[in-house]
Amino acid sequence: MTLLFSFSLKLIDNLLFDINDSLMNFLSYSLPTIITSHRYLKKRRKLNADNYTIKISNTSWLIYVQIIILTIMMIIIIDPITVLIPVPDWFDELMSKMVSKDIYSFMTIVLFAPFFEELIFRGIILDGFLKVYSPRKSIICSSLLFALIHLNPWQAIDAFLIGLFIGWVYYKTQSIIPCILIHFTNNVIAFLIFMFSASDASSISDLIANKVIFISLIASLSVLFYFGIRFLNRQLNKSYTQHTI
Repeated sequence: MTLLFSFSLKLIDNLLFDINDSLMNFLSYSLPTIITSHRYLKKRRKLNADNYTIKISNTSWLIYVQIIILTIMMIIIIDPITVLIPVPDWFDELMSKMVSKDIYSFMTIVLFAPFFEELIFRGIILDGFLKVYSPRKSIICSSLLFALIHLNPWQAIDAFLIGLFIGWVYYKTQSIIPCILIHFTNNVIAFLIFMFSASDASSISDLIANKVIFISLIASLSVLFYFGIRFLNRQLNKSYTQHTI
């Protein structure tokens, strides 16, 4: 649907208006998000009025805080992995045309993308997989699809690893609200780096010149992340139906 809207808007742009690329991306994301969300929630409520995936019951604000902190940790930890494949100049140029330092790009990347993509990949795809396959297989397969949909290897690694975490959280909570929060946190950090860093800085490692400090930070956060996941798992088990992988 997004591709259809994008093609239609591009055609209108070429024929009638002069719409910049960031506004085009915003419209391509926002319109399908609104339409798909409305239809999806309406259908879910009809099928099971008491149990649909946009719910916040049994989730305390402390759990949301833990999820945000763990997400920030994970973003820093996986940063060295995501830069293993050098980004070619042509891809940087393509992204610079699609993403600008304006309100349209902010709304597309930080607001609409987390909601729309989580609705699709966790609320529909992963939810469907969990009804057929084991939790482990469902989370891995949905994360692979989430990575592939980015259509490039430079974003796919990050998407797959973050997708595993988001998938696990969805499995434990059966709600896309914390999933949207994780996706939002990831995208807002990426957008802030894009907005306020030097032009040659594209990752967190680029912002920390001292590699010894950066490696020490990664090692420390990895330990904290491990124990943080275990603690969050216990908290979720208290709030939700017991799930094990």
